[in-house]
Amino acid sequence: MLSATGRATGTSAARAVSASFVETNYGRILLAEIEELITARNEARKAKNFKESDRIRDELLAKGIVLKDGPTGTTWEVKR
Repeated sequence: MLSATGRATGTSAARAVSASFVETNYGRILLAEIEELITARNEARKAKNFKESDRIRDELLAKGIVLKDGPTGTTWEVKR
């Protein structure tokens, strides 16, 4: 799994990871885009704008990125 900052935190289902993008079954997604969307989602959650945070989660899922919220923050992995 990769963290929201792109650090490895365990095994990853990513087909290929470079310094700038992740390859999923749905295409390539820029790491910067993932990080920006996670930041926007966390801000929406903090503001209790759950409709927006759900929209962002669904947008990432449609691109093959699964979010996981935990006590240390949000992490993500490539959908298998």
